Amino acid sequence: MTHQPTPLDITKAAIETAFDTFKATGVNQKGSDFLELLREAIDEYQSTVPITLTSPNGDAGSVKDLIADVVQAKLKKPVSIQEKADPGIIGGIIIQFKDERIDMSVKKALLDARETL
Repeated sequence: MTHQPTPLDITKAAIETAFDTFKATGVNQKGSDFLELLREAIDEYQSTVPITLTSPNGDAGSVKDLIADVVQAKLKKPVSIQEKADPGIIGGIIIQFKDERIDMSVKKALLDARETL
């Protein structure tokens, strides 16, 4: 009687193959980097546009849904949201998708003000 592989078995085998390939080709890959690459590959496979929202605490709150709706309407494609924390931006948010970067952080506003003065 043969064991039918589960989706988890197949996923583990794919991850093992990916890490073996990284090692064989001399690419040093950390698990966290691999997760980011995997997320990108899944988004590409599903024709989903990944959006990264960076806020001081990594939680954009209710703004997250509004941003997703606006970007999805603009691009006419489904989107996926990933949130990151960066206390250095002080406040506000940075939105990144495709080749776009919209920086509405307090840090950026302060740097812009300093250049103007």
